[in-house]
Amino acid sequence: MKNLTLSVSKKSWIFRELKILLCFILLSLFLRIPFFFKDVIDWDESTFILIGQSVLDGHLPYTDVWDFKPPLVAILFAGFIAIAGKSIALIRLLGAICVALVAWFTYLAGKSIWETKVGVIAGILWIISVSIFPSGQAVMTEHLALIPMMGAIAILSQPKLKAENIFGVSILMTLAVLIRLNLAYVSAAAGIFVVFAIGIREHRKYLDVRLALSGGFAYFIGSALVLFVVTLPYLITDHFSSLWESAIVVPLTYANSQYSWIDAFEKQLANLWFMIYDGEAPYGLPQPITRLPISLLMWGGCILGTLFIAKKWTTLSYKKQEKIILLGIILASTIFSIVRGGAAYKHYLIQLIPIAALVSAFGINQLAKYLSRPQLTLPLLLLSGLTIYPALENYRSLWIQQRSNNSFESGASYQIADYLMQSNADKRPVYIMTNHIIYWLIGEKPITRATTHPSNLGKEYLLEVLAGTGTTVEQELSKVLAQNPEFIVTQHEIEYLNKHEKARLLLRKTLKTRYRKVEEIDGHLIYRIRRRFRNSPEIHQSESRLTSSMNVHK
Repeated sequence: MKNLTLSVSKKSWIFRELKILLCFILLSLFLRIPFFFKDVIDWDESTFILIGQSVLDGHLPYTDVWDFKPPLVAILFAGFIAIAGKSIALIRLLGAICVALVAWFTYLAGKSIWETKVGVIAGILWIISVSIFPSGQAVMTEHLALIPMMGAIAILSQPKLKAENIFGVSILMTLAVLIRLNLAYVSAAAGIFVVFAIGIREHRKYLDVRLALSGGFAYFIGSALVLFVVTLPYLITDHFSSLWESAIVVPLTYANSQYSWIDAFEKQLANLWFMIYDGEAPYGLPQPITRLPISLLMWGGCILGTLFIAKKWTTLSYKKQEKIILLGIILASTIFSIVRGGAAYKHYLIQLIPIAALVSAFGINQLAKYLSRPQLTLPLLLLSGLTIYPALENYRSLWIQQRSNNSFESGASYQIADYLMQSNADKRPVYIMTNHIIYWLIGEKPITRATTHPSNLGKEYLLEVLAGTGTTVEQELSKVLAQNPEFIVTQHEIEYLNKHEKARLLLRKTLKTRYRKVEEIDGHLIYRIRRRFRNSPEIHQSESRLTSSMNVHK
């Protein structure tokens, strides 16, 4: 009878948890569906799709098309494409489910550390906040890496920490690192926490070295196992150098070629303020209506939660203190990892949201205890309206667009792809300098590995690793143009060439002498090679030398 009662209780628990997960999925879909059909939200997403398609075509990451993201990014996107087919909308639908999974793991952590309400609030805050974040509506590596990372934190948040739990945490944290390399710092910090947490769990006053070593060993073995499985295909196929160069050497070169730690920290602080108070508004509405209330709730609630934790610290149990320290370690190491990465893109801050949401949810839940029901009802209704209204506006815009052109899809990439497929029946090479998702839409590959992500062409520190020491932007562009692409898709201004005058001059001269503009679509210029130049690379080479000599003379 007792076993039957336990079985019924377990089924009830599973049903309740799955019901909460379903609610998170529905909320995520509701807020994100209007953005499924836009061609480019963040062009990094386009790169992930290209490298994913390459894996689906049978190539190891880095050996065909190229980007320096960790190898699991390509593998995950290959899985997305295998499920969704050639549909950006369906890939983003899978991304919306990933966002809901992060919310669920965040909820489990909040429930374990505090209570169910805190977990639910934290999950909702994550979904809403990431949906209004710059690039948050695309499928980014931040979304994907947070699934195993928050899964690991949910496990670490449980009351009992056993060796098998540590093994699982290690696997999850290493998977997160293989999606976003900067999280290696977070993985190391979590490992140190695990060693000390298990070592002092039973004795409180001193570290049990034997227990600590067993925990550290379990963590090491889990991490080593994942790394071995990922590395093995490269060892078997004699491509280990490609993995090492692309996943380790280039990211380190990238980090060291960007901002200093202090500059990166200052810029990310500015990004956070910019996101809260200014910037491009999502949903096409005035920024204060859409972003400010949620941002203040998230980050203001985080400050409030920290104050409540400080106030109650001495009354908290040892286990609760331990879990709160874990959150602080994860948050601090994540901030450090973002700053250490060198660059200062806004979407990097997405990695902070789940932990901040947990602290904010605790603060909001504590504040609610001091307020009456009427005092809570009005702000909640107002906030719900501000959350729902922009989404409804976008649904309306989507419906109007569908009625006007019988398609939900929007963006120049779709139109350019249609034009190229009609005008390039022979499938001759094309060079896309802007929206490189076009390659995928027309079933083609980037013309060189270095131009998989168009902006890589303007980064000489990457070109030196890919093409050899001393390689310049002009030289790499010359190699691309020497292949006589049938079409070149560009814009009036290519930002990543702004600091490379010789390359800009070479491109401008080549387009003027060897190409003719055949179409302009929403600011994108389409050039087609003149027939007499299709098979004459030597002419291009002489032009390149002439361009260089002109610049030297100048």
